[in-house]
Formats: sequence, C-alpha cells, structure tokens
Amino acid sequence: MYSEDPVGKSDNVLIYQDEKPLSFRYQYSYQALASNVVIQQDTPLPTAKKPHSSFTKRPFSTRNMTKYKLAPVNHKSTSNLLNLTSINNVDVLGVPLSNDPSLAPYSFKSPISRIAVPSTQFKRATVSYRPVNGSGYTCNWDQAGFLFVRPKAELPEPSAENPGASGTAPSFVKIGIELWEKKLYHMICSSHNDMTDWTLHAIPEEYTGEEDITMEISRFGNRLAIQAVYGQAEQKLKRILRIVPWCFVDEVNGQPDVWIAVYVSRPDAERTTREPLVVQFHDFEIEDLSGVNQIDG
Repeated sequence: MYSEDPVGKSDNVLIYQDEKPLSFRYQYSYQALASNVVIQQDTPLPTAKKPHSSFTKRPFSTRNMTKYKLAPVNHKSTSNLLNLTSINNVDVLGVPLSNDPSLAPYSFKSPISRIAVPSTQFKRATVSYRPVNGSGYTCNWDQAGFLFVRPKAELPEPSAENPGASGTAPSFVKIGIELWEKKLYHMICSSHNDMTDWTLHAIPEEYTGEEDITMEISRFGNRLAIQAVYGQAEQKLKRILRIVPWCFVDEVNGQPDVWIAVYVSRPDAERTTREPLVVQFHDFEIEDLSGVNQIDG
C-alpha cells in the first residue's frame, strides 16, 4: 500500500502548456522528503492528444469537510479545542531519562486534543501554533506541538488518570518546540517499549523571530518522517529533522487507532511560576488515503 523509500525513482507526467502536450519527468531522491523535486522537461510530444474538455474543466479537490472530530483529553474546553492551557508540573512521559525521583514514569497529564485515525489510512499532518494571551515559553522544558500516539490494545484511551505502565503505556512521539536554558529548540521525544529518547534541534537563525511554529509529520514506509516548515507561500522551506522507525511497524486488524494530536506541557516540577502556558493551534490538517481534512476547533 505504501511505497518504499523514493530513492532514484521517477514518474512521467503529461502536462499541457498553451494546448501543447509536454512530458515532464519527476526525478525523486531522498531530498523529496524536504520537498525538493528536480523537474526535467523533455521534448514536446506532437502525437499526444489533449483529453476531452469535460475532464479538463471539471474542478477537482481532495479536501474533505470535517471528516474527523477533535476530542479533548485531560481538559474540558468547550469553546475551542485548539486553544490549550497547561499548568505547571504537567507532561507526557515514558521512562524518564533522568534519575530525578520526582519524575514518575508513565505520566500522561498534558492537555491534549486528538484525532483518532486508522494507522493504515494516515498519510500526513501539519499544524501551526503560537503562545497567546501574554503567555510565552518562559520555563525550562516548556513545550508544545504534535503528539503522535500509538495506544496499546490493553489501554486504547490513555489519560492522566490511567497512563498505563510497563507493557500497557502507549508508545508516543512528542514533536514541536521546547525551551531549554532560555533558548527555543525543535524537540523530538519518543517513547516505545520502555525506551525513551530526546533530541533538540537548533532553529535556523534567520527563522528564530517567526511568530508561528509549523511542523509536518508524514508516513514514510513503516516510519514517521518529521519536518519543520519555515517561511510562507513561495518562500516556504521544509527541513527534515528526524525519521522515527517504529511508528507503523506490526500493524494488525483490530488494533486501536493512532492519535494525531496537539498538546502543550509545562513540566516545571519546581513550580517557578504560577502562570499557565497557553498555546493556540491553527491551520491543522490531516491527509489520509481519501484526501485532505481541515481540522477545526
């Protein structure tokens, strides 16, 4: 159902320009993940025939109207599920990387708004977000972004009250932004089979002043590809940060849907502030095998 790595593969596409058929060959490489596609124009094809006008004039769109509905986890927001507020000492954790005894394993306390999608249907998702209401990333470990969750069959609906334990806690990937030592980084933290890893990636200096953070995740074989998106419109640039290998391995019928979610966390175990971290998400869309779905709050 899903193609392998698009290394060295090409497709031929017939495109009309001024009613003259031209053949374009799209040559793919690993850089295709970063939306870099080399286009080579071949010679015109004089024998090709233009499709019937009833096909060329028919509008086409793969965008669906609200196929999926957001569901709140660990909060009861009724106005807008894409505005999330975190108090301090709140996070999503597997087995902690630190020996700090105050960090309990298998925590699932963060405010989350999630879409449940059959894993075999998922293709891509993107979202943008920013802190609001005078809030900002001010405490070490402040974070927000995507939360990809693959629940276990024994615990299809993890929550703050029931985070699971070894063997039942969900596998997850946190994907977004995190403050560390007064500097914002792209953050990826994954937990799978009682193993946790955490990485920070510097934001390119020319984009550190952007108001919005935009992230994109996509299925890449059995893996999850993670990209940061910078700039707007024609100036948009995608930078691949990481590929997580386990996200779609061993899919079986009847397993719980994966969660494509947004979340916000203010771990701040020392409670250095009483102020909450408030983040507004927007332009949230999910692409599945049937098309693109705009997610509203």
